Amino acid sequence: MVELLLSGITLGAIYALLAAGLTLAYGVTRIFNWAYGSTFTWAGFFLWIILVRLGLPYAVAVPLLLMAAFAFGYGFELAIIRPLRRKREWQTTTMLATLGVAMVMDNLAMWVLGPQRKTLPLMMHGSVLKIGGINVSYHDIVIIVVGVLSILLLDIFLRHSWTGLRMRAISQDQDGARMVGIRHDRVFATAFALSTVLAAIAALLITPKTSVTIEGGWQVFIKAFVVVSFAGMGNVRGVLLAAFILGAIEALVTWYLGSLWVYVYWLASFLLLTLFRPQGLIPSRYVRRQI
Repeated sequence: MVELLLSGITLGAIYALLAAGLTLAYGVTRIFNWAYGSTFTWAGFFLWIILVRLGLPYAVAVPLLLMAAFAFGYGFELAIIRPLRRKREWQTTTMLATLGVAMVMDNLAMWVLGPQRKTLPLMMHGSVLKIGGINVSYHDIVIIVVGVLSILLLDIFLRHSWTGLRMRAISQDQDGARMVGIRHDRVFATAFALSTVLAAIAALLITPKTSVTIEGGWQVFIKAFVVVSFAGMGNVRGVLLAAFILGAIEALVTWYLGSLWVYVYWLASFLLLTLFRPQGLIPSRYVRRQI
């Protein structure tokens, strides 16, 4: 049972990262990014190219991945989202544009890299820590520590940095923020960049255990969306609790029913939430605070 709990915590850390990135971009910009799962996939492919094809170590791959993710997210908002935001029906057009970008990214990955699974080396080969007779891999410990630490650092950034405070101001009242001189363009681009970095960190942590596939991006996107729905759209703090709860339940479902029931569980959870608590499980007085 303890190993099952650790598995749930590990899954929760990954889902928290993914959901935090998704809700950060939406909370600030009010744009739902359908290409989010595809950025996760391409982050995994980027790692595979550096680690396997080029044979470089993680010490080189990690900073390159994070810089590339930040640049891609910033450029994505600059080149695609920003021009569309000036249109009349900008919310619809930007959402459709991100869906189109996702399709292009997936097909490009299929064409350039092929449909085969790409396996990555573990950060720590065969390293296991024994705690009270329970074997815990160092890689899982890294996932939990980095996942939780990343969310906490994001929360500190949003509450104590000038850029983070601007993001919170825009998320609460875009027109009011504009009236006091906050530049939306730079804040929106930074939000998309940080969102992409969080997806890249999640890919860095989980793909060495699971491999990289094109459809894998959509699988994690669905799970991240369900976590965000449970926490309430735009609620970064809430995704941490929601992710660990849903991750623990997934571990239980996998243990007792088998992996084939995992997506039934996720979709059923989303359906029940939509029917009975569409605003999320966090009380409405807290959701208003958002990021």
